[in-house]
Amino acid sequence: MKKLFLVLWIVLFTIDNRISAQVSDPCLAPIHLPIRARSGMPGLVTKINDKALVVEYPSVFDVHNKPDTLKYPNIRIQPVVFDVIRVLDDIKNNVSSDKIDFVLFFFLQEVPGWINSGGRYKTIAQNIGLSNVSVNLPAGWPRLKSNPHMNDVDFLSRTDPSLPNYGSTLTVFHEIGHLTSVFFCQASPGPRGWNKTMPLAHLGAGSSHWSWNYLKENNVIWPGIMYSGATAPIFNAFDLYAMGLMSYEESSKHMYTIYEDPDKTKTHKLKLDDLIFSLMQVGGNLYTAPGKRIPSTDPSMANLNILTVVVKGQDEKMSAKDSNLIIKLVDDLPRDWNIATWGRSKMASNLSFNNAFQISTPHQDAIESPINVYWNQSTNKLVMKLPSLYASQGLSTSIHDIQGRLIKRTKINYPSDEIFVPVFTGIAVVSVFNGNKILTSKKISIIR
Repeated sequence: MKKLFLVLWIVLFTIDNRISAQVSDPCLAPIHLPIRARSGMPGLVTKINDKALVVEYPSVFDVHNKPDTLKYPNIRIQPVVFDVIRVLDDIKNNVSSDKIDFVLFFFLQEVPGWINSGGRYKTIAQNIGLSNVSVNLPAGWPRLKSNPHMNDVDFLSRTDPSLPNYGSTLTVFHEIGHLTSVFFCQASPGPRGWNKTMPLAHLGAGSSHWSWNYLKENNVIWPGIMYSGATAPIFNAFDLYAMGLMSYEESSKHMYTIYEDPDKTKTHKLKLDDLIFSLMQVGGNLYTAPGKRIPSTDPSMANLNILTVVVKGQDEKMSAKDSNLIIKLVDDLPRDWNIATWGRSKMASNLSFNNAFQISTPHQDAIESPINVYWNQSTNKLVMKLPSLYASQGLSTSIHDIQGRLIKRTKINYPSDEIFVPVFTGIAVVSVFNGNKILTSKKISIIR
């Protein structure tokens, strides 16, 4: 069966030139064009503790397009071509894919397209600025809402003096937020192009983000997470309304003070009805009278499961910093999400993984001893030779195929051992353990 190759063509929105390169988030908007998927072996699936999955291909560019620096000196505006369907298919047996709402994709290097919201797989609601168009759900992922393209793991280390998790959880929430926000003002020119003949909503939002011209109120620097770079660790009431976590009746009681750029003395109160009015002006399939969200709320947003995935090539190695950034992100997501949604939604990020063995860590690599492992084709056995360091230690080995399925687990005899491997041909991942600590993990070609 032919797979669909998910293509994310990215449109870079206009960003206020006052935002620094460090904190700006172009938050690119994808258009999905299906083409034929690439062929190739399934990725090797491992895990970082029980925090995240790691999918390894011969090259990361087997599933993602390469930077074209001649055509795009700034690869952050290069269109993204990422075979999401292939990767999701490769990992669906390693996790309860039928229970996952969001999948975050990270890489070990910067790839084209910067950080963007990825595919939207469902028509979430009417009257929030979205047309009734969505991408077909990948097989085996019935709850999947979107798959943010988070780019280089190292971007998680970006910080802001007032928002310690700016580059990590808040950036993730920003991309998740684009599932439903901010699409009320499709025709807005932004604050600098606004005039009084236009809907007031166009002064407060543009290019699928809230604008910069909000006043601080109730000790919060608005508009919050869905500005192009988060100004606060929470969503505003209009975001929660679009998500289905706040009713029209409650959200319409909230208002935010915006000003006419550059004169901060000319202020206006932005209300939910202003946003609905701007949709009414556009009409078409973006607006259905009387304009309230349909359905009014979304119970599926109250309890969410999020999966973190690192996609890498065989030539790339995770550093201690990479692993620690991923682990911290996964641990912080539930707490920060609950805060961001005003306590209205819970998010689970520590998930149970199936048939995915533990990836060796940089610390383990540092203490790795020269354990020799190879396949002896003449005897059809796996040969292991151990250094004297392990003379008195009880070691064991596990052998998996590249999809993470266990082939054999057994003890190893010192100083060398020949291990019979059940009928199997292909690439196997052979790991050697001292107790629960992995000493080495190698790919071995088993040829009979």
